[in-house]
Amino acid sequence: MKPGLQEFFALASTLGVLAGLPVGINSYEKSRAPHGMRVIELTGVMKDGAWTDEKVTAATYGHRTYHPATVVMHVGEEVLLRLASADVTHGFYVPDLGVGPVQVEPGHVVEVRLKADRAGEFTYYCTAVCGKCHHFMRGVIRVVGDNAETSALAIATDTASCAHHAPQPAVHSLAARGALLFQTKGCVKCHGDGGRGGVKNTNYVKDTVPALNVLAERMMLFEKEDADLVIGLLEKHIDPKSQAAEPPFPSYSRFLAQYDSVTSLIRNGNPAGKKDPGGPVPPMSMPAWGDQLSSEDIDAVITYLIGQFTWEEE
Repeated sequence: MKPGLQEFFALASTLGVLAGLPVGINSYEKSRAPHGMRVIELTGVMKDGAWTDEKVTAATYGHRTYHPATVVMHVGEEVLLRLASADVTHGFYVPDLGVGPVQVEPGHVVEVRLKADRAGEFTYYCTAVCGKCHHFMRGVIRVVGDNAETSALAIATDTASCAHHAPQPAVHSLAARGALLFQTKGCVKCHGDGGRGGVKNTNYVKDTVPALNVLAERMMLFEKEDADLVIGLLEKHIDPKSQAAEPPFPSYSRFLAQYDSVTSLIRNGNPAGKKDPGGPVPPMSMPAWGDQLSSEDIDAVITYLIGQFTWEEE
């Protein structure tokens, strides 16, 4: 089933799921909560790409925006997470704390015990592709100590949020279209603003998700003039392969090979390799975008990323 149809049928059943969900959660908590253990309820919301600790009901689901929860714990504390879904099947995964992946189906509550054994900020993820905002569906578990130093711990986190429901600005170039796709499809959540990278990917062979603002160099575009020429071709919707007979610059054949490689990677995806074969699965892998992005969309993203390279001044 195509993603659009899947989301349509999921939303069509949302009201029925929500109607009984809150009552079920409340009664379950009263009868089963471990004595003295703090209970934190998180609900997966597809339309906003959020595991939220806000109350989700049938009356409010379609009329408000839900925000990702930041779970705050103290070192040594153990809490009980109660996970539910407001719409479709979600996944919950905290690789740095040894939790999951846990599958959470609509109409069911899943309990997970979480113990904080060290201070820090640990990202949780959704591991089930659940809709257009899936790649934004993550948040932070902040574990603090009792002294001022650890309580003031501040680790940079990505605050980009899913804005698929907001009006999209008009775009007048392929690069601008690529920038919009990079943001709205959630590429920014893994590769960082402007493709600058540096986003941690637990147990990934390269530790962090690769930067994409160096794509020009990786595509054998070593001179700004060469990059501008390629951008010009793509902006005019000219297939770069059409220039192969009379290469416009010396490394053009190598560029074409890399162009094919990059477009194939975007279209077909690529799983993230594990640094420690016995460790957790890296939470972020390159998904296959072939069903969601057209060839022109892919060219738009490539055009945008080529333009993010910083050229040295002569």
